[in-house]
Amino acid sequence: MLQSVRTLFGLRRLSPAALCALMLFILSGQKGQCDTAHPPLPANNSSQQRELAQEFSRLIGQFKTVTARFEQTTWSEAGRKARTSKGTVSLQRPNLFRWQVSHPFAQLIISDGKRIGHYDEDLEQVTFRDMDSSSQTTPALLFSGDANKILKDFSLTSSHHKKNHLFTLSPKQKDAAFTDLRIVFKEQKLHEMSFTDTLGGRTQIRFTEVATNRTLNRKLFEWKIPPGVDVIDQTSKNSTATRKTSP
Repeated sequence: MLQSVRTLFGLRRLSPAALCALMLFILSGQKGQCDTAHPPLPANNSSQQRELAQEFSRLIGQFKTVTARFEQTTWSEAGRKARTSKGTVSLQRPNLFRWQVSHPFAQLIISDGKRIGHYDEDLEQVTFRDMDSSSQTTPALLFSGDANKILKDFSLTSSHHKKNHLFTLSPKQKDAAFTDLRIVFKEQKLHEMSFTDTLGGRTQIRFTEVATNRTLNRKLFEWKIPPGVDVIDQTSKNSTATRKTSP
């Protein structure tokens, strides 16, 4: 699931958890502050699981648009801090997003509703893929707002700490690329996501200056490719074609 998205564009620096955040609105390691001193609810029967899935879907479903700054930090399986990146994100349901990394390496991912493109400034390269070819193979299912889809593939636990509401989602599939995904809402707003891969590495994304349900300029989700950049079009109508933009 997540691994297939990571390799979708040959991403070198963007973590699977960051891509999970990108996909958040398409279909609808150290421990950070998302952890809580209170034990999670057991939610070990179907009725408890369904209640948690419905509450999670309600919180996700209230956002039509989101803009925020993010700071993404990754740790190795040994607990060593590997890297930190910063940038901005803009999302609009059902399938528009813009994820722009400004530090330490410039990257840009945009979904225009039909295709997803990744621009790597260092490589001077943009790669495009079909939207639907990736969205169904990622944890975007978590954010579809469909409790049945969530329950089919994930087990949920939930806990509260002060103003934070933490959901932990564990995949039921044995071949999943992650062991847990933690999503924190603070005062009903998306606050933090963290992800542990199967090797024990952890990625954490914290969101600040979060604004929801504002009108966004459609141009945010349109591509303006710099001159001289290689364009690799791997959408279904083009198979695989490479061209260079005119200077």
